Amino acid sequence: MGSASQNWFFLQILPILLKGSAVVSYKVYQALLLLCEVVEHVMVPALSQGQVAYMDVIIRDYLEQRMVLFPDVRL
Repeated sequence: MGSASQNWFFLQILPILLKGSAVVSYKVYQALLLLCEVVEHVMVPALSQGQVAYMDVIIRDYLEQRMVLFPDVRL
């Protein structure tokens, strides 16, 4: 599984590795990009009120996409 920093680094390079790949669908790739955006916001040392509101939106979007794409996989 790796450490938190190793997983964060892997998540940063994974979209680059998968871009244009036939291994994942476009919708799964878009969900991955959304997850990357969520993680980037979580990792910043401080957030403005606007950033917190935006995080709420992208987290909800990610969770909705995840439920549609992987309905049988527990969160």
